[in-house]
Amino acid sequence: MVYLKKGNGLVILLLTAIFTLFSCSDDDSAPEDEVVGGGALLRANLSVEPATIIEGESSVITLTLDAPNDTGASLIFDFSFGGTADPLSDLLSLASTQLIVANGDTETSLMVDSIDDTEAEVDETFTLDISGFPSGAVAGTTTNITLTITDND
Repeated sequence: MVYLKKGNGLVILLLTAIFTLFSCSDDDSAPEDEVVGGGALLRANLSVEPATIIEGESSVITLTLDAPNDTGASLIFDFSFGGTADPLSDLLSLASTQLIVANGDTETSLMVDSIDDTEAEVDETFTLDISGFPSGAVAGTTTNITLTITDND
């Protein structure tokens, strides 16, 4: 039990500080503008241009950071893909499932080449989602894209 003497403001101030310290939330979630290694986390976004192609054409998927990569190392983003396009018959094979932004750069690109077949088919889609973020980066507003491949037969 704590006894306070009248006029002892220092004890009241100390107890208030201790109470405030222990009543604060112990939330482990990262704040929106978390800082790592001396700099703000880099936000990563995807874009695709053009978003619709005719089979046999190509499109470029770009991963862009909101500021230059100043982490001192390349940032490696894992991605997964899906959609209705068959990777074996509709797309030339992708060499990797990673997008890499070199130190000092703000973006990297991936060329997607579609295969011009002779089969009449419905429009197909190719989706790409960032599935892993390296230390120093977080999701921006667009972390998945859809590319539509229209048939020319």
